[in-house]
Amino acid sequence: MKKTFLPILIFVMPLLSVAQSDTNDGKLQDYKIITGRFEGGTAEQQGAYAQLFGVDETQRKFDLYFHWYNIAHEYSHCLLDFYGKSVGGVEEEMLANKFAVAYWRAAGFADELSTLKSILDGALSAFPNPVPEGRTFADWYKEIWGTEQLMNAAVYGYFQFKSVLIAMDDADDLTQWFANVGIDGFSMPSSCQSKKYPVEAEAAADVLNDLQQFFKASGLEPPTVGLDLTNDPMTHRSQKM
Repeated sequence: MKKTFLPILIFVMPLLSVAQSDTNDGKLQDYKIITGRFEGGTAEQQGAYAQLFGVDETQRKFDLYFHWYNIAHEYSHCLLDFYGKSVGGVEEEMLANKFAVAYWRAAGFADELSTLKSILDGALSAFPNPVPEGRTFADWYKEIWGTEQLMNAAVYGYFQFKSVLIAMDDADDLTQWFANVGIDGFSMPSSCQSKKYPVEAEAAADVLNDLQQFFKASGLEPPTVGLDLTNDPMTHRSQKM
């Protein structure tokens, strides 16, 4: 049966400048990750994700992607901007996915990455490959980036999920990632956390806190990133404060 897709351009939005605010611990936030709960959405919004992820365990798949994996993805946008290494567009999105995969591997989540891979493989089976024959994935998306053609939900959704799968096939570890983007001072912490998180929206704050503690232990001086958990499941972005 042919599937239709609602306009769910949801994965990453540009960093936006707003007034600075305080975090709960009294420190000023440099950035904020904004992410929405599946259960806070309308029936139409939830139906769009059922089309994207499938009708079986839609919310669990949503939470695994957005409130586990994607927190690291969004954090990397903050990190790149903070160190003046942001390149934007296709290149930055692919860098963000390489970062997220490398971080979750280093933190001991190979099984969860394998589960996510199965979910994304299943989701991509619903998308026709939009890349013209004879064109490479990255080059074609660079060509259409910022154009109306990219605003097609199936075209953009294919890009994001395929980018994650490409990153999963990449052998780079975190040390290589930092070297490749030109951020100095990173050293792999001697002890990596391997706690497991419940697959739910409320786990996102714990994920982000542990991620930031990991990079503080790495020798970097990383940005302070806060979290805004909203009831809009269509909003998932990082924001400069």
